[in-house]
Amino acid sequence: MGAKNKVIAGDYDGKRVQISPMSKGCAFIYFGFFAKELLLTNDTVQTYKVDDQQRSTSGTSAVLRGGVGGLLLGPVGLLAAASAKKKGIHIIEITFKDGKQSLLEVDEPIYKAIVAKCFNPKRNDNPSPAPVQSVSAADEIVKYKKLLDDGVITKDEFETKKKQLLGMD
Repeated sequence: MGAKNKVIAGDYDGKRVQISPMSKGCAFIYFGFFAKELLLTNDTVQTYKVDDQQRSTSGTSAVLRGGVGGLLLGPVGLLAAASAKKKGIHIIEITFKDGKQSLLEVDEPIYKAIVAKCFNPKRNDNPSPAPVQSVSAADEIVKYKKLLDDGVITKDEFETKKKQLLGMD
């Protein structure tokens, strides 16, 4: 079974997530035929967390992940416990700049579009400063290594970012 490509919890629960050919491959939340969609770019998204760092999840780790998510995001985080990871399906927690939060279940193409437009300003058509997050350089390097492994960024982009994070640029 494939990804739902939907918001599965939070402020936009039940809304579809799609890629827009009109917006140069941006992912967006679809509100209906006559409503304006919400583009998922670094202009609208403040922070994110990918809940599926591993390709498979045991029941114990899913419950633990959901418990931690529940402490951080309440009901949105608790839903993560019920979402066992399947290959090619990504669960993403998003906090929007307006303070709203949503949990998305998306397939690989939509996941890559979100990451490319929200969190890789170098590839964004309208770059703005990346959100400031209080995470360690090591955590950031791990995140960028995953993007490299997933083919979202190039080896050169990874090395440049790693040097920047380690203060070697």
